[in-house]
Amino acid sequence: MAQDPLPTPKPNVVKEARQRQLIDATISTIGRVGYSGTTLTHVAGAAGLSPGIVNFYFKSKDQLLAATLAQLAEEHESLWLAKVAAAGGSPEGGLDAMIEAAGVCAAARLEVYSNNVFGNYRDALQAVYPVIERLVGAAFFRHACDKYIVAHPSVSGDLHDFGDRFAAFLASYPPAAELTYLSDVARLEWQYHHIFHAAAHAPLALTRLASIAPDDYASLRFSLHPAAALLRSAYPVLRIWQINQPEYTGDERLDLGEGGDALLMMRADFVVTIARVPAAEYEFLTTLRSGSALAEAVDRALETDPEFDLQAVLGKHVGAGVIVDFTLPLAA
Repeated sequence: MAQDPLPTPKPNVVKEARQRQLIDATISTIGRVGYSGTTLTHVAGAAGLSPGIVNFYFKSKDQLLAATLAQLAEEHESLWLAKVAAAGGSPEGGLDAMIEAAGVCAAARLEVYSNNVFGNYRDALQAVYPVIERLVGAAFFRHACDKYIVAHPSVSGDLHDFGDRFAAFLASYPPAAELTYLSDVARLEWQYHHIFHAAAHAPLALTRLASIAPDDYASLRFSLHPAAALLRSAYPVLRIWQINQPEYTGDERLDLGEGGDALLMMRADFVVTIARVPAAEYEFLTTLRSGSALAEAVDRALETDPEFDLQAVLGKHVGAGVIVDFTLPLAA
């Protein structure tokens, strides 16, 4: 008697099985090398398949990761609901069941979430600090990033805010102890990032100044543009930053003893410019930024350079859009 032929798996069943195989391989790979180190080729190797098979089911790493996270979330939800249902209707039993469900999730699966979070934070730091990475190398930078992520967890839902303390972290990071200029370069890169995303502001209307009585000039408090920043360093950080830009093709020689920088950074029309400013001018702008009155800012500048020209400097920075507002405090 002839035997019935074995049933042929339906195409969608084969597809689902293959996708699950690749998702399991992704979990294993991320747990081993982390999100940033995971590639479709790595996943193919872990699954024992060719890279072409992986690309057939998932067109990109991001698509595969999204499917992996969705699968993990579905598994956890199913486990959580089953545990809660089995616990009966009491609130205490439900709470115990939720805790138990969280505890029995496979460590390898939780590793995916952890590595994905670390990967996102590393990517954010890499985007803000490309010069730091170039100066120290990829392996050193990755290690520093991982230490920073643990030491300074994000307190904002916006990745643009992550990394604001990286310069201070590098200043006390033992492996970077001999790279004394590194934290100042990081300060420059953070300021660049910060002002690039800062708010816009209308220029200062000179007619407003014309309405102020001369006797009140000394009490004026000027405001700098939100997309303006000031940075001082004992090292030539602008030169370090310039020669480490991807498009730079000039002389790369650098003398750390050539002197420090006093810099004004400004964004206009989505372009950030960085310029050295004279010491007295830097003192003047820094004092204004602190909220001090014009008289105090002028005094600080004159202490640095008795030839300081208030009219020229004030006109220059109002015209350039660096100084954008002022207030006149009411007399006591």
